[in-house]
Amino acid sequence: MNIRHLARILFAILIAFLFYSQQAQASTPAYDQCIYALDPTAANALNLNGAIIINAPSCGVVVDSSSSKAFTFSGSGSFTAKYFDVVGGYSTSGAVTLSPKPVTGSVSQADPLTFLTPPTSSVCTYTNYKASTGSTTLNPGTYCNGITISGATTVTFNPGTYILMGGGLNVTGASILKGSGVTFFLTQGLGYSYGPLSVSSAVVTTLSAPTSGPYYGILFYQDRSIGTGHAANTVTGSSASSLSGVLYFPTTALTLSGAESAGNCLILVADTISLTGAAALGNGCSGGSPLQPPVAVSVTPSTATLYGGQTQQFTATVTNTSNTAVTWTISPATGAGTISTSGLYSAPATVSTQQTVTVTATSQASTTASASAKVTLMPKISPSIT
Repeated sequence: MNIRHLARILFAILIAFLFYSQQAQASTPAYDQCIYALDPTAANALNLNGAIIINAPSCGVVVDSSSSKAFTFSGSGSFTAKYFDVVGGYSTSGAVTLSPKPVTGSVSQADPLTFLTPPTSSVCTYTNYKASTGSTTLNPGTYCNGITISGATTVTFNPGTYILMGGGLNVTGASILKGSGVTFFLTQGLGYSYGPLSVSSAVVTTLSAPTSGPYYGILFYQDRSIGTGHAANTVTGSSASSLSGVLYFPTTALTLSGAESAGNCLILVADTISLTGAAALGNGCSGGSPLQPPVAVSVTPSTATLYGGQTQQFTATVTNTSNTAVTWTISPATGAGTISTSGLYSAPATVSTQQTVTVTATSQASTTASASAKVTLMPKISPSIT
């Protein structure tokens, strides 16, 4: 083999290595976005207008629209992000600055929150709830025809999920909203039509999403089954307002102005998004990005029947994390056999009566994620001869 031929082989190996390395890196989502404009064709799918200064260097911006003006910025100010990925094109006017320069012709990225399971309800906890004076505290439940707050009213929301069954959330006047660990689910049903989120400029809003559970990081959540063509959601809170969590409106528009983030955790995911004032966007949520699907575990086979002394190999599959290790346990913990660190279950040497053993694999990346299989232990039957 001559030197030239060897050099060609080494060059080919290098190219292959770089290609597969890039593929591996690309296949691992970063979940570092703080804006997702989901509409596939709309002009101004992401629109910034006015005197705006947004500094979010650690999170990305995704605009799925293929329009030549998918992303527009007019007025004055600057928007600094980790990156701008735009399927179509972008345009700027006035004294504005985008850093870094948006990448056009990007690959469309799917709705990152399709893994969410919407809450359900078949009965109204409250109907036509309205507050206009004094102070009040609300509890989680189903609010048919929504919640209307007006005047100089202070409303405190206890932690939990608020299902707005039609009507939406409408807040005006010099109202004050407070609540931590809350999720507002906007939907329709039980005879009540869908209503948007509407918060006026004089309202002081201090709301934060749950820090654990199925709606970790989700502050506002519009039902995905709601079709297009509904009124836009508007949040025009005062400069004293703070929102922490995800504002998720997959089929409706969102207009945001003057809402500050609490603790660098404000993520916008909507059909189209308009920003008309400064907003402290960020994906620095304390428990990791709410856009990342929760860790999930499955075990195969799901059932097995064994006699004394027999074994069964179980396999655990862990998704949505790079750490796929699991911890194996059995229940009951004593007298029901053993299981190895690799998932090999061994039945007791002798089984005197039929019993059921639960084999569980728990994710080491997230101890709240686990899956189980059932083992039926059978006693051996001695034949009788007559």
